Parts: sequence; C-alpha cells; structure tokens
Amino acid sequence: DALAHVRSVLDTTRAGTFESAVKKYRIDYLLWDKEADPGWRIAEEKFLLPVFESESMILYQVRP
Repeated sequence: DALAHVRSVLDTTRAGTFESAVKKYRIDYLLWDKEADPGWRIAEEKFLLPVFESESMILYQVRP
C-alpha cells in the first residue's frame, strides 16, 4: 500500500544519505522552496547543481 511505500522511503533516507535516496529513483531535477523549508541544507549537497532561482524557489539539476 502507499503508506508502507512512504515509510520504506523514509527508512531508506534515514539509513543512508540524501544523495543515495534521491539517486535510487530517476530524478533529474529537484525544486526547493527556501521559505517553506528553510531547514533543508540542500545547498551543501555537491550532487545538486542550481540551474534557476526566482524569489524563494531554487531549481536544482541532479548530477549523475
């Protein structure tokens, strides 16, 4: 069921790195709202390349 899948993804993310969790799926871009989620430390992730920024939103390309 969907809830079990979400729990599995959360457990995987907690057990590993954010990068390994993202790269487990085919994700090309990640959108971050700095105002809605200021606690995220996405800018520190070396596998993410900022490609566009507008106001509080930043679009990152996921590097292979």
